Amino acid sequence: METKKQITVLIADDHKMMLDGLRSLLNQEKDIHIVGEAMNGNQVMDILAFNQVDIAILDISMPDMDGYDTVINMRKKYPQVKVLVLSLHKDERHVGKLVKSGVAGYIVKERGSEELVNAIRTIANGKEYFDKEVMEISLRALKNKSTTGDTIVKFTPRELEVLDLIAEGLSSKEIGNILHIAESTVETNRKNLLAKLDLPNSKHLLKYAIEQGYGKSRLK
Repeated sequence: METKKQITVLIADDHKMMLDGLRSLLNQEKDIHIVGEAMNGNQVMDILAFNQVDIAILDISMPDMDGYDTVINMRKKYPQVKVLVLSLHKDERHVGKLVKSGVAGYIVKERGSEELVNAIRTIANGKEYFDKEVMEISLRALKNKSTTGDTIVKFTPRELEVLDLIAEGLSSKEIGNILHIAESTVETNRKNLLAKLDLPNSKHLLKYAIEQGYGKSRLK
């Protein structure tokens, strides 16, 4: 019988009751193993120095070194460790900063335990997990930034073509076939679009394209 690979996690929160709850919840899952617990960012970095960690589950509001600074330091020193933010914060400033910093997931604490476990397993499988509310907040932050800023985003004709097809949910390979260009060229255009729009990943780009009216409907 094949043994499931264990997901090693670190949990960090400045409230002991929250840590106790997370420990109790995750200890019930046979494929998830807690290798360390921290109450601030400095303790997180100490644990990472001596343990193999797949996913760090972090709160934002922690003393000494908050969640955002911890993520930035982790990205520099331990880029292989995925970060899942678990926080009460739902304001645009906090969500926008964390999503942009490159975290693999973000869910708010009011979500159920089932969603947290699902997020951990999703991230362990190489994907990202942002709950629906967080996605909405981060895109709203982007829109507010674009309406209050002086910079106007300008797309090339090719980028507009790619954006239209992204809105249709097509893969880079499918877009390349339709536009008669290499898949690598489509990927380059995707990266350019992400940079111009200041978006963190392709999921946000797809949602942006749909909400802004790109796709076949715009071309009719």
